[in-house]
Amino acid sequence: MAKKIYNTRLVCDVQIEIDDAVIEAGQSEDFKKVFGAKMKPQDVANHIAYNILVNSARLSQLDGWADLPDDNVRIIRDVWDFEEL
Repeated sequence: MAKKIYNTRLVCDVQIEIDDAVIEAGQSEDFKKVFGAKMKPQDVANHIAYNILVNSARLSQLDGWADLPDDNVRIIRDVWDFEEL
């Protein structure tokens, strides 16, 4: 049997609930000292949603948020789809 290579793009529409403490951690001076910059709230949401959905991570496993409880974030909805390239 011959093997073929296919290209596809996987996209996900995500709704995530995030406690203010999570956003504040990403905007703190301590975060900036370690990671070089503060994160905008939307960047925090993107980063956390990506790691939860793609890497099966919990909040407490992410650098910068390890001291926060996992239930400070919750994926409310995620809808996956494919786009043709």
